[in-house]
Amino acid sequence: MRFRVTLNADADDQLRALAPVPKKEIRRVLREMVNNPYALDTIPLDRPEPFHRVRVGDYRIIFRPGPRRREVTVIRIGHREWVYEGLERLSGE
Repeated sequence: MRFRVTLNADADDQLRALAPVPKKEIRRVLREMVNNPYALDTIPLDRPEPFHRVRVGDYRIIFRPGPRRREVTVIRIGHREWVYEGLERLSGE
């Protein structure tokens, strides 16, 4: 059974703003996430809410489980140097 992978508005904007090469790789990984996002290079993050990250070279895809089983919401996409900043604030969204 496939997962439903959605991007929130911020993650969609962040993806659109990337350079062509990382954008292409991240889109490829997003397509793979529909099979099982937890089977990729995924680790849970130590945050108030169960965030997870997928590593794509120097970039990260941050997601959380959706309200239904087999659903995840991508909340942030960006370079590893800044993508984790302020995640605590996002836990209430």
